[in-house]
Amino acid sequence: MNIRFMLGVRELYLKAEVKSGQESIGIGLNFVGLNDTDNDYIKGYIEEHSRPGVATEQSKVLIVDDNDATRRMNKSKLVLDGFAVMEARDGIEAIAKLQADLPDLVVLDLYMEKMDGYKVLGYIRGSETLKHLPVIVFSARGTPAEIDRAMAAGATGFMVKMNTSPVKLSERIKTLLKDRQ
Repeated sequence: MNIRFMLGVRELYLKAEVKSGQESIGIGLNFVGLNDTDNDYIKGYIEEHSRPGVATEQSKVLIVDDNDATRRMNKSKLVLDGFAVMEARDGIEAIAKLQADLPDLVVLDLYMEKMDGYKVLGYIRGSETLKHLPVIVFSARGTPAEIDRAMAAGATGFMVKMNTSPVKLSERIKTLLKDRQ
């Protein structure tokens, strides 16, 4: 596959082979036949744009979601943006993680087996140590009634999974954490 694109101020022509592909995550590419100048430019561009910003430096985020692909995809973007990311597959794991290591923010799915997100949110808001912790509810169900219920339960924000890219989620987290400083 031949690719032509703009990277910063430079137009690049690259040849790539598909390394992997997964629905809803994207494809991985191996670039082949890169000359040293283009290779150095790409590496420099990635390094420059992967540095954590002031608002995210040392910030810890706990992602609680029973969908492995969703967790991995969002974790990848957050790590690139300089966050330390902890993961939990359900509410029970989430509470164990919260007791062991306090994050700066929680991204919380609502509907999971073993213990749902509403119970986790109730635990957080009922805890003297955690009650001020920002919690973004990140759910596939985005009806007005669901959003109202989550906000009434103490969510700081609500984002609908199918309308939220990892970039949008990361930006929202940065904004919430910056506003708390």
